[in-house]
Amino acid sequence: MKSKTIKYLAALFCGAVCIGGMTSVSASAASAGPGDVNDDGVIDSADASDILSAYSAISVGEDPSLNDTQLKNGDVNSDGVTDSADASDTLSYYSYVSTGGSSTLTAYFNDLRATETVDFSGVDPSSFGLVESYSAEHMHLGLKWNPVAGATGYHVDLYTDQSYDENGQPFRFSLDVKEPQFTAQLPAPLTASNNYRYRITPFAKFGDNPTVYSEIKYVDGSKGAYFLNGTRLYNDIKFRVNTADLKPHDSYALYNMLDENNVYKMNAYEQPTDEDAFWISDSEKEILAQFAQEHFTPGMTNYDKILYFMNWVHDNNSYATYEQYQENYLWDGRFVNAVVNLKFGQCLQFNGALAELMSQMGYDVYMIHCYSAPGVQHYRMDLNIDGIVYGMEVGDKTYDNPPTGYKWMWAFDTSKPMLIHRPDKP
Repeated sequence: MKSKTIKYLAALFCGAVCIGGMTSVSASAASAGPGDVNDDGVIDSADASDILSAYSAISVGEDPSLNDTQLKNGDVNSDGVTDSADASDTLSYYSYVSTGGSSTLTAYFNDLRATETVDFSGVDPSSFGLVESYSAEHMHLGLKWNPVAGATGYHVDLYTDQSYDENGQPFRFSLDVKEPQFTAQLPAPLTASNNYRYRITPFAKFGDNPTVYSEIKYVDGSKGAYFLNGTRLYNDIKFRVNTADLKPHDSYALYNMLDENNVYKMNAYEQPTDEDAFWISDSEKEILAQFAQEHFTPGMTNYDKILYFMNWVHDNNSYATYEQYQENYLWDGRFVNAVVNLKFGQCLQFNGALAELMSQMGYDVYMIHCYSAPGVQHYRMDLNIDGIVYGMEVGDKTYDNPPTGYKWMWAFDTSKPMLIHRPDKP
């Protein structure tokens, strides 16, 4: 800090000390602790003055008048340094109790910070500077990364395909840590044939106030980080689907990828011209729940369930005629009812039902209106996992071509995404 600024703050605190002396109001403390740097049992302007004096001395390379314990107590905002910001916070608390406030210093700042918007949007995942480490027997995986501004801690999820539970979920080790480092105990030695991945989510937590989790997170995207020969199988799509960050939701977007001439924009990086959304009704949820109870067996992974549903739709449905489409109002959003109960539909119903299932499971999916002509149109869907977009489409047997092996169904296909950038997503 510039000397001019230090002198200004010193003058400011001098005034505060004088006012404090006139009013004789101070914050009581049971014993020396945060804010009470002079160990007199109260937190007041004198403590703020001592903090500023110590900071001024440190700034010019001199020894501060406070000892190590007092300097620690002077770190009011717990950022690891004792400086003018701590002096300012001490004065803020002193002003608070001087006007009748009764909360402790820690509770006061927890409540104050909780009212502030914690914004992680500027975090660049590459700034984590993450480094992996492993124990000699490969039973422990360690992670270290750079601190994230505004974070009071980090939620870490580590997955490996060393084992799956009865619900079809891969091994998961989750932990909240305060410091930017983490060590996981693995179920078995990690080998070259194992997939593993991790997700680090910064969060801000102040006292009893709600935790604010970052939308920006570090997701493992390394290329064979554990074995330098590059044999790591992380790109295995089944493992990626089974370890996706899931947030179940009751709606999914519909994007129009047609230009003014109703021609599909072949560049998947172009943004759609407009957007809408489909909402999943309670009756649709009930049909999905009944289908899951009757068809999904213990041990099936999410990947298995999605493929099972797609194959079931393909094998058990017929292409709806014009009369069936009109008589049953197949455009009304009850897509699961169409394919599970009525067992007929068209592209909108087949892919809409799949989108409903995957939305309820928590996947980031969206429908695309990609073709339109008089009496003809086409819909399909995409899936986004950690920024990688996969084309998804399912239909009945109408357009299958057994001699060539073509089947109207493809899943998790990175060569077939139709829309990469969406207007409502970062």
